[in-house]
Amino acid sequence: MSKIIAIMLVFVLAASGMVYAQTSTTDNNPATKLGRGILNILDALIEIPGTMMRESTEKGAAAGMTTGLFAGIVNTVVRAIVGVYEAGTFPLPIPSGYEPILDDPKFLSSK
Repeated sequence: MSKIIAIMLVFVLAASGMVYAQTSTTDNNPATKLGRGILNILDALIEIPGTMMRESTEKGAAAGMTTGLFAGIVNTVVRAIVGVYEAGTFPLPIPSGYEPILDDPKFLSSK
């Protein structure tokens, strides 16, 4: 039974990714909001190493291993919460007009 659920989850994620790919990132609609939510949930998994790498590039290796680690942990929690919120409320136009909550970077995986 758990294999069937896992397969269904993969298909839902793949389908939502295709829906998101068909919409422009400037369009704010329910499909875009759902895609943003799912991508934020998935991006939360790579937020710690991504933030550490970005801090290392900008401020050096020591900053990347210290402040980058802690900032990455905070960013992971924030991105996961925002992703769950956006995916869970995608049919509702909140915030106003389906605007994104996180702007910079909109999606970590796109940088």
